[in-house]
Amino acid sequence: PGIWCLNKHDKGEYIFLSPGHELNLPPAPPLDESQNPYQGLNSFDEKHSSLFFGRTLLIEKLDYFVKANPLTVVLGASGSGKSSLVKAGLIPKLRQDNTEKWCILPTIRPGETPLEALNNVLTDAKLPGVEPQNPQHNLAMSIDVWAKNNPNSKLLLFIDQSEEIITLCQNLDERKEFFQQILTAINAHRDKLRVVLTLRSDFEPQVRDAGLKLAPEVLNQLGTKVLINLWQSGRFIVPAMTRGELREAIEKPAQARVMYVQPHELVEQLIDEVADMPGALPLLSFALSELYLKYLRRQRQAQYSGITIDRALTQADYMELGGVMRSLTQRADKEYHLLVQENPAYDQVIRDVMLRMVALGGGELARRRVPLSELEYPPPKNGLVKEVIERFSNARLLVIGEDAEGNPYVEPAHDALVRGWQRLLEWKLENEENLLLQRRLTPAAQEWESQQQARFLWNANPRLDLLKKVYLSDDNWLNQVEAEFVRRSIGRKSFNTRRNWGVAIAVMLGLGTGLVFSLIGQREVLIGQVRTNIKSAESTLPNQELDALLNSLRAGKVLKDWPGYLSLFKPESELPFLMEPESELQHQLLRTLQKVFYLAKERNRIEVPQNFKKMFFKDGELLIATAGDDGIVRLQELMGQPLAQVFSGHKGEVNLDINKDGRLLATIDKQCTVRLWNLEEKQEEPPKLIASISQSKDCEVSGEVSGEIIFSPDGKKLVAYKDRTSTIYLWDLTGNEPKLLKKDQDNFSSISFNSKNQLVVAVANESDYTLRLSDFVSGSQLAEFKDFYGCYSCESQLFGNLVFSPDGTYLAAAYGTDNSIAYVVSLDHESWESFKPLSRAASISFDANSRLIIGQQNNGIISVHDLSGSHSLQFELKGHQGSIGEVISSSNGRKIASIGDDKTIRLWETENKQVEELIPIEGKFKSLSISPDSKQLAAVKEDGSVHLLDLNANNNKWEQFADIQGISQIIFSPDRKQLAAVDKDNTISLLDLNGKELYPPRKFKKPISQLIFSPDSKRLAVIENDDGIIHLLDLNKKNWKTLPFKLPLRIAFSSDGRLLVVDLLDDEHVDKPTIVLKELKPGNELDSGKELVRFKGAENPRFNKNSIVLNTQGNLLAAIADSDYIHVWDISGKLLTAFKGQQKNKLTSISQSADGSLIATLDQNGTAKLWQFGGLDELLSKSCDRVRDYLENNPNVDKSDRNLCENVPKLAITED
Repeated sequence: PGIWCLNKHDKGEYIFLSPGHELNLPPAPPLDESQNPYQGLNSFDEKHSSLFFGRTLLIEKLDYFVKANPLTVVLGASGSGKSSLVKAGLIPKLRQDNTEKWCILPTIRPGETPLEALNNVLTDAKLPGVEPQNPQHNLAMSIDVWAKNNPNSKLLLFIDQSEEIITLCQNLDERKEFFQQILTAINAHRDKLRVVLTLRSDFEPQVRDAGLKLAPEVLNQLGTKVLINLWQSGRFIVPAMTRGELREAIEKPAQARVMYVQPHELVEQLIDEVADMPGALPLLSFALSELYLKYLRRQRQAQYSGITIDRALTQADYMELGGVMRSLTQRADKEYHLLVQENPAYDQVIRDVMLRMVALGGGELARRRVPLSELEYPPPKNGLVKEVIERFSNARLLVIGEDAEGNPYVEPAHDALVRGWQRLLEWKLENEENLLLQRRLTPAAQEWESQQQARFLWNANPRLDLLKKVYLSDDNWLNQVEAEFVRRSIGRKSFNTRRNWGVAIAVMLGLGTGLVFSLIGQREVLIGQVRTNIKSAESTLPNQELDALLNSLRAGKVLKDWPGYLSLFKPESELPFLMEPESELQHQLLRTLQKVFYLAKERNRIEVPQNFKKMFFKDGELLIATAGDDGIVRLQELMGQPLAQVFSGHKGEVNLDINKDGRLLATIDKQCTVRLWNLEEKQEEPPKLIASISQSKDCEVSGEVSGEIIFSPDGKKLVAYKDRTSTIYLWDLTGNEPKLLKKDQDNFSSISFNSKNQLVVAVANESDYTLRLSDFVSGSQLAEFKDFYGCYSCESQLFGNLVFSPDGTYLAAAYGTDNSIAYVVSLDHESWESFKPLSRAASISFDANSRLIIGQQNNGIISVHDLSGSHSLQFELKGHQGSIGEVISSSNGRKIASIGDDKTIRLWETENKQVEELIPIEGKFKSLSISPDSKQLAAVKEDGSVHLLDLNANNNKWEQFADIQGISQIIFSPDRKQLAAVDKDNTISLLDLNGKELYPPRKFKKPISQLIFSPDSKRLAVIENDDGIIHLLDLNKKNWKTLPFKLPLRIAFSSDGRLLVVDLLDDEHVDKPTIVLKELKPGNELDSGKELVRFKGAENPRFNKNSIVLNTQGNLLAAIADSDYIHVWDISGKLLTAFKGQQKNKLTSISQSADGSLIATLDQNGTAKLWQFGGLDELLSKSCDRVRDYLENNPNVDKSDRNLCENVPKLAITED
């Protein structure tokens, strides 16, 4: 062993043969395509078990789990290896089991006809089939037959990709029968039968709930709780592979073919590409398969030339392949060519489909999720489109799924496909203008389809002429809805032209023809601008929040600056088409602005200034430090306004740090001189140099780099060092002069101050695989983490800086060959295995509240994690392009500043926007209702009398409404023409605004728990307390209809008049109490309604079902949580804000205005409060206050945008 050392990648043992002994090693097996050790994009089958590596421990766990549970649901993300784990891991292990004999049925893939698939498997196993209409021929009976013939065996039934029961099988009766057969068989044969399902995690709620709802016979036998427990106890989660497991999955299949990876660093490079990337296993396997095929080609060329080459997967082939991601785009080219060879028409079809999946705007290209409804085309093109989606999905180039509202979509499997596929990039460049037009057309066509009103057509849009050419071309890209929209718009334009000529003649004496058409065109242009800006705000909100806010303000400015002469024409005039913009347009803007204002956290942004060195918060304001080659340090405000003081005297390049409160500046220059400056001096006075420490005699600095210099959290210590092998200097700053506490030189992995202001040195020890943390001054060990995996080399570049949380509870670190993975651990743990990987990270830090902030690598996302709650992701900030180099937070944690690869600095707010009280409401009340126009408040006082308050008067003067007494509830109708009242005897009355009865009163037997009008005011829904009985009054026909339910419930009307059920989920299937909206289906089965959307609260709230309300326009849901907090969501389930009710007693009731601009609450003592969530004027003012600094001072703002807020009044809002 001392003579010749094995290379790092080699494995084996030394064998010393006697002299002259002939080597008799067996020949290496021949290699060809059939011997490929990697499965590419395909999953492993049982026959591939000898090549299935990296999941040994997980297979053991699954084997034990399956034997213990009659039902096992193997859950994981798409591409996480669920099918391979069962087929190539579990099944071979069961066959080799010496303790039990197993009979394993062929794998079931449900497909469109799951019962047929089940019967095919039973037939292959020579067992009786299932007959849905014959109870004597079911799965349980078939297993009875098998059990009699195999008394000492167990039976495994494996259903692969069980989400297909939902995604592919459209026959509800067949779904129901399939679930019935499986669950009945499990119940009848708990000792003999084991059923294993593989299921994508995102489909778990749908499959689970469908199984519970569609198996009534089993439900009656066992009960809901038993079935839920059966599912819950059978959940087996497939985690992401660790680096060690990935290494095994790469190396061992090659070794099985007597191959290896050359050089060994290529293994780590492959791991780095896919580590912590969900669904990346097929991509890795495909890249490895391509490397193997490249080896075969090299081998054949070498054999032809009479040369022997190493049996190795090489770096050169990997570079030629372009890495893991590039291999994906090569597969896309292959699928494209295969389809085009079948039919040349696929060229245009693939182009049209894939271009819809490219997201426009911003910097680097990204994938776009496309609803399948958007990919419905006129025949015969529709059939070709579906084939493209199927073929590309089977190749795992596309992924099909469902969004939170249950709408199916398709999207590229990875952003690399849209960023790296050259063919798609060329298509995008060729079709740039058409794509921009398409992105505007698609939402307009969808809006028209949903509303079915002519006013949504584009007959007056200047783009219609271009669209007409597209429509008439043979190879147009229009889908079915878009084509019909364009056809109708063309027809409408022709009709309007003929009609307008008639109108023009009628008004010729009063107005010039040119003026009439000019006004018409001007109005349509303005409306088009508003709609375009609204759509842009909606589309940019997820990733460019500041841009979304600006787009909203652009739309608001058009409406605010609406020309007065267009308002001279009223709807009843001769020219009804000349009037103020429709109220619906204002409602659209308000709905968008409510989302944008409350969700947008980005407040400001600038380009990184030249010679940037550091950004820091001082007194809540973000300041920037720069230092050029002249050795002068300068400070400036965020918008570039320089501060008067400059800090000079340095030689060459300068590095610096500012202490936590922004009071001290420390610098170190090329000569290793450390200077300490006071930042508290007045700007008009010269800067004060506190101390200067020369270390020139010990200076180790070479080249242009100075060194690192860092303050302790309390600002009382300062450390300086050059790199991880240099001398560390630590000073005490508490005296008049800095005192050197210690100077030492040692190799280390990382140094950092902890929350106790101790300088902590981290050393990764190669000999015992241990990471040790020690106090630099005393040398005492503070913590030790064993099993520091990856420490086979313990190279310093593997480990980034440690970061300690301010509360001293947590430790975060960056780890990996490029310090690319963020790990976090509680300091009371002792093993590296306790470190939890969170995401790829370019920077890590903690804020003042000990929330972990990760500036992610490559994707421009900042993630904020609340470590007190199972490391849960609290929120994400999106906007940067590329990696996030640094993230800092203000002293109170309410602001975050970030710098990214896109050369921008961005300022973010992290707190929920608070809602202000509108006016004090005096008195004690039983019930409140806000008028649809938000101008009046109706209230029932303690004595049962009804009063009205004019909200515009600001005088808190109530006026009694009619002479009625004994009322307990009151609500306005959405059309504001009537009120519904409930008295103490449970009698409902409908009154006009003068108090006159419009319908005969109706008395109910039990108390009324809910009273609600439909949005069109044509129906009134009444719920009797506890019984779940809905009474519906048709206000046109004047008749009542009763809908009985078994359970108490809360209902709401959607904006289009559908009845919805408001329900609460607080069981083990949800991570926190959740409100859910469901459809109320025909047949009135409460549990059968389709789930529409879920609403999750902040923290871990407790909701009361009777304190949840959906506004009349159907875009905002409000609820009381924990008796004193008010939560507001948009209709997609995004939490807009949560704020404290600020009332002495528990809140018991909540109501909203029609547009959600006002919220009224009542507490149990009858005290009322009215909250201003925000109407159009208020939100425009608040939004302008947020962006004024950006608009007025940022040099990159367009001139047209500088006056966006010119005529918008400022609000007196105090910033924390």
